[in-house]
Amino acid sequence: MNLVPGRLENGTFSAPGISIPDVRLAHSGDVTLGVRPEDCHVTDSGGHMSAPVYGVEPTGDLTYLTLKPGNLLFEVKADRSYRSDLGRTKLSLLIYRGCISLTQSAASGSGEVCHAGRLHIHGLLHV
Repeated sequence: MNLVPGRLENGTFSAPGISIPDVRLAHSGDVTLGVRPEDCHVTDSGGHMSAPVYGVEPTGDLTYLTLKPGNLLFEVKADRSYRSDLGRTKLSLLIYRGCISLTQSAASGSGEVCHAGRLHIHGLLHV
């Protein structure tokens, strides 16, 4: 699971190198994004993330890519034949919004969890 600290404002999650619009939550503040490597897709342009390639690990049936948005490492699954130059290639990545989790930061609230567009804050469900 990739865990990315960031901020949710006006329905957009933002962190260095990452912007996910239309999250559709009535919450603003510091949150942590959780997304699995299989819930992302490498694309030519227009993705939610743009980051340099930090690692490429072919495993036979797929290739694990490690991207480096800001100071974080972010794991993604790609096609088995995918190859990239380390550090030189900046990839665009789509993140499937229906598969993300958001956790409210302890400093800004309850620390409860959002799955697939639902965030529980102080016992209330915001959609």
